[in-house]
Amino acid sequence: MGRTILSGKIAQFMFEVNYQELPLEVIDKAKQCLMDTLGVAILGSRYSASRIVGDVVDHCHGREESVVIGTYYKAPAFLAALANSVSAHVADYDDMSVEFNGHPSCVIVPAVTAAGESVGAGGQEVLLGIVVGNEVGSKLGKSLGGKHYQKGWHGTGTIGTVAAAAAVAKLLKLDSNQIVNALGIAASSAAGLRQNFGTMTKSWHAGHAASNGILAAVLAQNGFEASAGALEGNSGFITTFDGEGTVKYFDNLGNPYSLPNVTFKKYPSCASTHPAVEAIFRLMNTHATPPDSVATVECYVCPAATAPLRSEYPTTELEAKFSLEYCVATALVRGRLGVAEFEDEAVRDPEIRHVMTKVRVIIDAALEEIAESNKVLAPTRVKLTTKDGQEFSETIIAARGGPTEPLTWPELEDKFRECASSLFSVSRVNETLGLIRETENVENITDLTALLQAQ
Repeated sequence: MGRTILSGKIAQFMFEVNYQELPLEVIDKAKQCLMDTLGVAILGSRYSASRIVGDVVDHCHGREESVVIGTYYKAPAFLAALANSVSAHVADYDDMSVEFNGHPSCVIVPAVTAAGESVGAGGQEVLLGIVVGNEVGSKLGKSLGGKHYQKGWHGTGTIGTVAAAAAVAKLLKLDSNQIVNALGIAASSAAGLRQNFGTMTKSWHAGHAASNGILAAVLAQNGFEASAGALEGNSGFITTFDGEGTVKYFDNLGNPYSLPNVTFKKYPSCASTHPAVEAIFRLMNTHATPPDSVATVECYVCPAATAPLRSEYPTTELEAKFSLEYCVATALVRGRLGVAEFEDEAVRDPEIRHVMTKVRVIIDAALEEIAESNKVLAPTRVKLTTKDGQEFSETIIAARGGPTEPLTWPELEDKFRECASSLFSVSRVNETLGLIRETENVENITDLTALLQAQ
């Protein structure tokens, strides 16, 4: 593919696509992504990382354009997106996508809602921006392939920057040439290293991407120029970020859309931990094995799934989210894995830490083929051995929440209530849910975002 063709192809798709032509299932999924992301952002706004970023944003004293979720103030759109995206990602409860190579909505939703506030966009424009951003990001993620992530890049920050720029460019109604420039600017703004997993900086990757996505689109709107080959050129995004360079996926923009393949999380931890946790719950329900009867728990995982798992014996909440040992032990001891299970008191629980010593993570290369053939992240086989020698095993190809076994609207609404009730009253939560269900009829997105400020 020629050096200038890819951005032009993306720009043509983005310029021509309109809300009325979107499949109903894609619109429905976009509303679910909006709801899920805003919910976890409300929850995440209480975290230290979010408060630090929010304080910095507040001290900038910029134009009051867009709501900073969970606070009493507004900020310029690109700074509000920075803060809100950190909040949306810090709890690691936000959606993810194998195709996207990361977490799409924690970047895209804060970017389009903040930018939407700044221009008075309606609900349909916001939903279309979510769809377009995810589509461009997912096709870019597939073009990069697994090599990008394995090298050490965090796709939420790298791919997310381009995706956010695409989403906002559509929302701002940029022309084709401006879209090409926005993608090029974003390509030079991308960053994110997996080395920072388990720290506040992981959530910064999302905030940085959302903020830079808005800046890229606004700069392009004002005539700022970039290389038309910034994505696929010899020194472009795909090559430089260790991509596999398979740009054929862009031949299918919108046919089909990638958004329905987004996975929503049942647990506020790294997605690679979820299959093992669900295996534990199934074994406990089937065999009624109390924690003190367990001798060992062997978790067989594919090599790629271990890449984000950084902390065998975590000491902080953020580290615990990336510890398979902690998540499995907590599931055994407490019989659940929710927000409360990642608070400092839980991480220090002596019983959980004792059970962690019984958990072993074992790489099984045979599971890699299962992951690739099923297009899933972390198929896992768990073998539980009791002290009296009994052995039970369970294999989970994919945890619930993905395209093969999606969470229902009521389940996602319950999750929203769990997250939002940490800050808002029941009436405020219900009012917000009501507007999200009818996003396509919202004339100005500020009607929704106004409900996200602190009470």
